[in-house]
Amino acid sequence: MAYVVTAAPPVVSTTPTALAVTPVSPVVAPASPTLKATVTGAGAAGLVEFFNGTTSLGTSPVAAGIATKALVGLGAGSYNYKAVFTPTNAALFTSSTSLVVAYTVSAPAAVTTTPALAGSPVSAVAPASRPLRAPLPGAAAARPVEFFHTAPCLGPT
Repeated sequence: MAYVVTAAPPVVSTTPTALAVTPVSPVVAPASPTLKATVTGAGAAGLVEFFNGTTSLGTSPVAAGIATKALVGLGAGSYNYKAVFTPTNAALFTSSTSLVVAYTVSAPAAVTTTPALAGSPVSAVAPASRPLRAPLPGAAAARPVEFFHTAPCLGPT
């Protein structure tokens, strides 16, 4: 009588996936968040595919249980991210999908600037020329200022 000895089938490890997004929302556009998927399971190897809704954002390999995806220049809006882990060896590890992480990017606040008009001399005898200045605070200083005397524009500076 012959006996056949076979190896026991491998034990499949459950590998849940969790997703975190940093910085935490809400953030102001343009935003550059990082998606970080953590795959639990000792020695789990494979790829994580990142999604916004049903749109794939690309894949990253799992290294030491972590896969990341950096995003750049997101505009204002609502995003719904998830991570899907696909193991290299499905006989040893299960695939898994993270919960959806909602992410909000707000539009930047409008900045209103009011230039302070200054001119000298205050009075003059015609014909006279008057230099006009309109200093603007902060980032608005890089934008042109137009000067008007009633309807026609006197020209940008």
